[in-house]
Amino acid sequence: MNIEEIHQLADIMSTYSLEVLELEDKNMKICLKKAGAGASAVPYCTSESAPTAQRTEPKQEVLEGKVVTAPIVGVFYSAPSPGEAAFVSVGSTVSTGDTLCIVEAMKMMNEITSEFDGKVSRILVEDGQMVEFGQPIMTLV
Repeated sequence: MNIEEIHQLADIMSTYSLEVLELEDKNMKICLKKAGAGASAVPYCTSESAPTAQRTEPKQEVLEGKVVTAPIVGVFYSAPSPGEAAFVSVGSTVSTGDTLCIVEAMKMMNEITSEFDGKVSRILVEDGQMVEFGQPIMTLV
């Protein structure tokens, strides 16, 4: 990421009145904070150069099998509506394209479909729980 891209992110923060913006991919993590936001006001920080006083991430659990992650930030729902059976449960066999769950974002119900064939080995979040972009929500074997 170059300084021009960081300036574009800062413009997005200003446009949407955001106080904090965090982005992460396989190679980099960047955290932009508006001056005065939160306990420590820093213009920006990346995981490579962040001082040790910055927030410490908990150790990530190593997950076995194929990991299904949340494609958006929202609320996880295991069933199409309250009182109905869950789309899948541990032990369910799924095929590519089968609906696994719903993530509600901005009043829109987004069906999350399987990218893999397999059997559900773990469901990592509870019904009604908030999920973050890229957060593991279930595993298939």
